[in-house]
Amino acid sequence: MSNRQAVVLASRVLCFYLLYNAFANLTHFPAYILDLGHHWHSLSTGLTPAYDKYWLRYDSLELDEAVLRLALEIFFASVFYRCGGRISRFLLGVESEPLTPESES
Repeated sequence: MSNRQAVVLASRVLCFYLLYNAFANLTHFPAYILDLGHHWHSLSTGLTPAYDKYWLRYDSLELDEAVLRLALEIFFASVFYRCGGRISRFLLGVESEPLTPESES
């Protein structure tokens, strides 16, 4: 197996892992939305507004974090799937050579 084939294989494995993780995180979305709806409804009853405002804000931030994490996982999965030059250098551990005037000719 050549270096290029090993890099492509490793990047595809990382892509699969990120997509699997994104799918696993996606399964938590109904619980986040249910919690958010519960505290939104509790806030409208007005029994304990400060308590419910706290939990509404907490659930909102938790949902925002899940959306951001999902977007980042999908973005990085697409980057690893394409396996460009930066990913190859990252996986091979090869440092990029600095550009000097002699190397440009």
